[in-house]
Amino acid sequence: MLHVTGDIFLGQGCERTTKQDSSPALYLDGDLLAADSSRINNETEDSTSFVLYGTGEDQTFDMKVIVGWYGATYAPEADISIKSDAEVYGSFISSSFTVSEGRLVMYDAVLSDVSATDVGVYFAIDRWQEE
Repeated sequence: MLHVTGDIFLGQGCERTTKQDSSPALYLDGDLLAADSSRINNETEDSTSFVLYGTGEDQTFDMKVIVGWYGATYAPEADISIKSDAEVYGSFISSSFTVSEGRLVMYDAVLSDVSATDVGVYFAIDRWQEE
């Protein structure tokens, strides 16, 4: 577990990696900006192995990552924008969620296979709306 009380900026070419056999949780009070050519890489390709919690108010998560996203994001006060050329697998709970045109975002059904005591129980689909 990592708790960041400020902002996270991944500059061009920077990488944040989830290694095999790990399942970190990141608690973020500030904003997240992942610039062009940055990586938020989950080598496990398992959406349950990385959870991002937005714990602040009026947050902005702007992600322009070049590697497929696998993870669950719980950030009810965040405006999330995905501008990735990669596929996105997982779930997002946010104030708003925007994806660049033509990008692929898929809810990962593995997130709904949980018991009542698992953290993942919070990431099952409740409703879906497209505009």
